[in-house]
Amino acid sequence: MDISGNTVTPEIVDVSGNTDTPEIVDVSENTDTPKIVDVSGNTDTPEIVDVSGNTDTPEIKTYELHDNSGNIFVVTPTFSWKIFKMEVTPYVNGMKNIVKNIQWCYYATIIINDVTYSTYYSDITVLQPPNDFTFIPYEELTKDVVSSWLEKNVNMDFVNNFILNNLQNAFSPPVISLPLPF
Repeated sequence: MDISGNTVTPEIVDVSGNTDTPEIVDVSENTDTPKIVDVSGNTDTPEIVDVSGNTDTPEIKTYELHDNSGNIFVVTPTFSWKIFKMEVTPYVNGMKNIVKNIQWCYYATIIINDVTYSTYYSDITVLQPPNDFTFIPYEELTKDVVSSWLEKNVNMDFVNNFILNNLQNAFSPPVISLPLPF
């Protein structure tokens, strides 16, 4: 407070002549990864650069299907997620609307000789609660984010094998023997 009774916020002035940005060091015993906040006023979307050295392109999976004549068809299915419903826990540890259950369907489609074959697998996946650093507010969730959660929490080998078996059976139904009707 100055002599006239006004509240004064002291100004900190560096008189050393050093113009470098000071280093901020966390001396607390907090070992969590800090949240990075841009306070510069820059509203541009930052560029994400892969510095891992990984130059691999994503793998495109092809599969072999066999018809009843023994012909082999190499196919590349188109896969897609359909999210039907998400159930939330309203409030946990200061976080609101935490996704607990996701009701979903995973579709696959192939085209062979101008004929489209489709199948799907559906289920409900129960998620573990996020921590403060992985939490995304419900209003900010996208289909891509939720799909990535499913890919991490669903046994995708089982689902893909189920789907491929159904595609094989749709494309080339098995021949079975039935008892005589007489």
